Amino acid sequence: MTKPVSALRIIESIVLLLPLRLFLGALFLFAAWIKLFSKPLTDSIIESPVQAFAESIKAFKIIPVDGGEHVIKVLAFGIPWGEAICGVLLILGLWTRAAATLLALQLLVFTAAILSVIFRGMEVECGCFGEYDWPCSGGMGWCHVARDVVLLAMALVVAWRGSGVLGLDHPMETRSDARWEPRGRDRVDPGDDEA
Repeated sequence: MTKPVSALRIIESIVLLLPLRLFLGALFLFAAWIKLFSKPLTDSIIESPVQAFAESIKAFKIIPVDGGEHVIKVLAFGIPWGEAICGVLLILGLWTRAAATLLALQLLVFTAAILSVIFRGMEVECGCFGEYDWPCSGGMGWCHVARDVVLLAMALVVAWRGSGVLGLDHPMETRSDARWEPRGRDRVDPGDDEA
């Protein structure tokens, strides 16, 4: 037997969790699409968006170029596909906490990388959204840190609270809760002296 859903949980799901899930999911799907499939700028000698993202990763000068080329290539493919998968999962409300936690960890790493660039006084362009550098413009700065911290806070809320009642996780959560309730012969009644 499953527990009934409280009115507060339903309101939280509609007012808070669903908008956060849809916003984060759509934003990270867009970011992944830009990194994987968008046409590079016309004046650029770079031929593919993945190559452009790899150059953006190199510009941070965190991963040594000597011997680190393979790591940069893996990240240039892995980060966008991770964003795409997590974005779809958030929109569906499936494995919501895991997807939001992975995006939160990614945002934490991005924020640390941006802070590293700021404190080293480097002029680096953000490769997060390609030519759509939302909402910040220009090189890396405190606006990028603030953007990532706000997105991190959103992802942490979703990781903490889950998909709500409007996600595909909800039926699975209620089934797994019911699985742990005693049934039939295993149930112990308070008036039963045999137990």
